[in-house]
This record gives sequence, structure tokens and C-alpha cells, in this order.
Amino acid sequence: QASGAPTHPLAQPGEASLRFERVGPMARLLLLLALGSLPSSVAYDNGAPHSRTPPLGWSSWVALAPEDEHPIFDYCDEESVKHAADAFHEVGLYDAGYRHFHIDDCWAGGRNASGFLVPEERHFPNGMKAVADYVHSKGLAFGLYTCA
Repeated sequence: QASGAPTHPLAQPGEASLRFERVGPMARLLLLLALGSLPSSVAYDNGAPHSRTPPLGWSSWVALAPEDEHPIFDYCDEESVKHAADAFHEVGLYDAGYRHFHIDDCWAGGRNASGFLVPEERHFPNGMKAVADYVHSKGLAFGLYTCA
């Protein structure tokens, strides 16, 4: 070879590559042991009970909306949301680390004078604060869809 660089049998013409075969068996073993001892991923433990997992939770859009179509307004109401919060403990989601509870679109009935979304009164007769308080009483973080 003109360049003097070793080439791999499958290398394209003109490509140079190092051949693993030139490294002695002991060096190969040490290299493999060193690479094998590296962690495949690292997660910072900040002391939070579930810091090593992604946020796990529930979304009304995914859980309550009709399949294969855009949700209609009537899919989400106070009763179904409270039932879902209860189910976190009943079916073991809480024990598995699920802590996030999110009500997505279709909960609002309009906007107040300041422009903020307000719950639809027939579906959330006690208001959203009562729903959030109920979800919090189950040990869950509560999230609510809003739009600007």
C-alpha cells in the first residue's frame, strides 16, 4: 500500500482503518473489561423518590377521549376525573410510581372577563379547584390544559 496504513478487508479502496487483530489478546481483554465496566446510563439521584424514572402519569385526552377521532366536549367530567384519580391507588399505578394527573382539552366552557379559561359548569359543577383539591388528596400532582 502506498500510504502504509493498514486496511480492513471490507474497506473501500483508499480507506484506511486500524485492524483489531494487531492488538494483543491481553490488551483486547483489558479493553473489553474496561468498556464493560462503564455504566450504560447515569441518572442523578437527587433524593426524590422517583428521580430515576421519567414523569409517569395520566392524561384525560388519552384515557377518556373517544378512539380514532378528535374528542368531543362531553368526554371529560368531574365524576370521570375523580374516578380516574381513585383508580391510581386501586389498580396499583401509584405504587408503580405514577404521580402526575393531567386534565387536557375539552374541560373549559368559555373564558372569564380576564380571558382565562373557566370550567364548563354542567361537567364540573364544583369548579376546577375542587377537582384539583381532590386529585391532590390522592397524593398526585395536578395539571390542567390551558391555551393563550
